[in-house]
Amino acid sequence: MSEVVAKGEIRRHQLQRIESPVFAKREIQKALNEPSNIRGLPELIRECGISLEDCQLDYHRRRIGEKINRGDWFFIAAGLLSRSPLLNSKNITGSGFQRLPAGS
Repeated sequence: MSEVVAKGEIRRHQLQRIESPVFAKREIQKALNEPSNIRGLPELIRECGISLEDCQLDYHRRRIGEKINRGDWFFIAAGLLSRSPLLNSKNITGSGFQRLPAGS
C-alpha cells in the first residue's frame, strides 16, 4: 500500500520507494476523492487545517500540494521506482531534494 509520510519519518523508508514531488502531487490529487486509500493522507490533510470533506476544493488541493512541493511530506510508493530522483541522492532537505556531488 502506498503512503504519505512527514519529513521526520522519511529515513525509515527505502529511497527507491520515495516518489518525486511532481508524480507524488499527481497521485495525491487523485487520491483526494478517497483519502483513506493512501495511508497517512488523512493526517496530511488535517495538518493543513482542512477537513476530509473539503479536501477536494481547489484552494485546499493547492495547499496540500504545497506541502509535497516543499518537502514537508513525501509519497511512498507501494513498490520500487525506477524513476525516483533520490536513487543517486544522499541528502533530503527541508526544502525538497538536494543532490550532492559524487564522493560526498
